[in-house]
Amino acid sequence: LYKMKKHYTTKENLLEVCKECAKEKGINGFGMRDVAYSSGLALGTIYNYFADKESMIIETLVSIWKEFISSIPNTESFIEYLESIINIIDDIEKAYPNFIKNHPRHITDSKVEKAKELMTRELQSIKEQIINALNNDKSIRINVFNSVLTKESLARFTIKNILSAKNKEDKDVLLQIVKCAIY
Repeated sequence: LYKMKKHYTTKENLLEVCKECAKEKGINGFGMRDVAYSSGLALGTIYNYFADKESMIIETLVSIWKEFISSIPNTESFIEYLESIINIIDDIEKAYPNFIKNHPRHITDSKVEKAKELMTRELQSIKEQIINALNNDKSIRINVFNSVLTKESLARFTIKNILSAKNKEDKDVLLQIVKCAIY
């Protein structure tokens, strides 16, 4: 029997169910049947919203990233901004175990380009926010940026290294490197 829950009549509602399933089973561990069961909808109805499991996983990933990006607070300090990103990524990893490491792990070649395009768009948004944080930080040394170390290259570097950091020590080292480089 299906759980009787509130009506899930929009894709956004179903993406919330998908995120709950991802929290319980991991980003690659849930499927269309899990979403149907958790939402109380028939499996066929889920297919009206998502073409297949991979599309559902990709849209769930994007929804999680959008939630992450929208929760980054504005600050006058670039380092405080990076610390916020690190804390939020840690929160994501707690809520969605191995989210960063495992996504998008089981996406077939036919869907990889779409997944990359959507994720690139979200990462571009983070990069733009990082550049804005750099522009707003009046404590950064004058003339620190040049043709090699640009705000854009620092934004790419920090995103890449925050996402690949394995532990708190790696993240603290990254913050210290950035502090020494620009302040």
